[in-house]
Amino acid sequence: MIFQKKIEHIARFQQIIRVLAEHGFGSFIKDLRLNHLVPKGQLDKPQLKEQALHAKNLRLAMEELSGAFVKFGQLLSLRPDLVPEEYCNEFAKLQDNVPPFPSKTAKDIIEKELNKPLNKLFSHFEETPIAAASIGQVHKARLKTGQEIIVKVQRPDIEQKFSSDIDIMHHLANLIDSFYKPKVVKMKELVEEFERYTSHEMDYVKEANNINAFYNNFRHEKNIKIPKAYAEFTTKKVLVMDYIEGTKLKDIDKIKNVDKKKVLHEVVNAFFKQVFIDGFFHADPHPGNIFVLKNNKIAFIDFGIVGKIDPLMKSRILEFFEALIYRDTDSLAFLLMDMGFADYEVDKEKLKLSLEEGLGDYYNLPLNKIDFGEVFNAIVRIAKMHNIKLPNDFILLGKAILTIESVAAKLDPEFSIVVAGKPFVEKLTRTRTKVANLLKSVKEGSAWLREFVLNAPEKAREAIYGFRKTSATLRQIDNDITTLAVEMDKSSNRITYGLLIAALVVSSALLISYDRYLLFGFPVFSFIGLVFALLFSLILIWSIHNEKK
Repeated sequence: MIFQKKIEHIARFQQIIRVLAEHGFGSFIKDLRLNHLVPKGQLDKPQLKEQALHAKNLRLAMEELSGAFVKFGQLLSLRPDLVPEEYCNEFAKLQDNVPPFPSKTAKDIIEKELNKPLNKLFSHFEETPIAAASIGQVHKARLKTGQEIIVKVQRPDIEQKFSSDIDIMHHLANLIDSFYKPKVVKMKELVEEFERYTSHEMDYVKEANNINAFYNNFRHEKNIKIPKAYAEFTTKKVLVMDYIEGTKLKDIDKIKNVDKKKVLHEVVNAFFKQVFIDGFFHADPHPGNIFVLKNNKIAFIDFGIVGKIDPLMKSRILEFFEALIYRDTDSLAFLLMDMGFADYEVDKEKLKLSLEEGLGDYYNLPLNKIDFGEVFNAIVRIAKMHNIKLPNDFILLGKAILTIESVAAKLDPEFSIVVAGKPFVEKLTRTRTKVANLLKSVKEGSAWLREFVLNAPEKAREAIYGFRKTSATLRQIDNDITTLAVEMDKSSNRITYGLLIAALVVSSALLISYDRYLLFGFPVFSFIGLVFALLFSLILIWSIHNEKK
């Protein structure tokens, strides 16, 4: 057990269990047989019965534990496919408010990372940070060129602290999975995903790469601003990027003479461009990560969580939106099965029935009255019901659209993201059928094309037999069996030819003494048998030669 290695692990583990007990999770602690870590009488507190209260207290416990637990909750808030809706909504409220660390420590880290004194790096550096969070804090500064920038500095020893908490999470996950036997997703898998996510967020070089990818994608857009990251001033623990002066979208009411509908138009168009054109989108576009600038322009910041969409997934998402817009339940069922994966075969007819029941109320509404958030949550619930695990980036996209929709509700109550997305979807549908774009897709998505060609026979069989889909393993077995059957069929045909040739040669040899009837001075039956043996031999040789070619 990991806690035998380090005393600080034991102390932190005890703290975590006690905080959970204080917030009413005594039953959970008893289930995991961790009673001995809690003072007597603390487990006797009234237990939580309502799920909403349960979610709220868990959020409060996470905030008290801070650090990795706040980040873990924030990540879970983006995964409605894994966490109940009440918990997602509650975890979205998690506040990453921590006091800043001393500015001297920040300056020491910068100088050590960049191997230069601060006055050689910047013409000005503000010692008081303008923002602080669990992983790092931000200082405003100015480069020698006069460019206003911000410097993001990682907290000292934060990697070790997060590593310790993640070790504890792994241990708790194993206990939870052993006791509760989850059906769709294991707690261990959630912790592993969080560990991967944290490793990216702890490396500012990766964030800088994300920033510059967005910067290049929007460099020709007049109304969208993306800060530029400076690679020469960036390391794993220090990130330097342009300073953007503006007002956070959540504070838009403080701005005079602002056109909220124009701002919303820019936000939505920028987001759809990220998804359908760039295949690289901001996965957490909440109002604190979007700035409103002069003349109704906007800027995106904080690119720690991003989603990526390859050509195949982009095509599937486009079809998904089309199916939603045109109320095509049959296509929705196929796409859910095609995009996701399950541990066993999914009953397509039952899935279709669930979609018809779950989305039936929306099919009678005009597009502008459809609440995408409710539709998306319904689809996620249906997927969970049928044990379909949807791709991470698809879930991140859905959650990001939910966030955009909540932003839109405050800026323009009449706005509909489904209506706003329809022209984009239709335009992209027309565009992708053009020859030039088809050729571009072939060039950019050769892997997708290869997969499509290889899977075409299988997809045809699925269509014929009513969208029958098995797990990836069963499909491979099916392909292997089909291939084996074909090969056996070829081999059996060759064996038949061989036996026939042998029989003709043997019978011709036996009949050679029967010379009552002659043809060209040769016994006629032997002659005919040898001619057919030669003919069959040529057919067999020709078949083998063609297959090798």
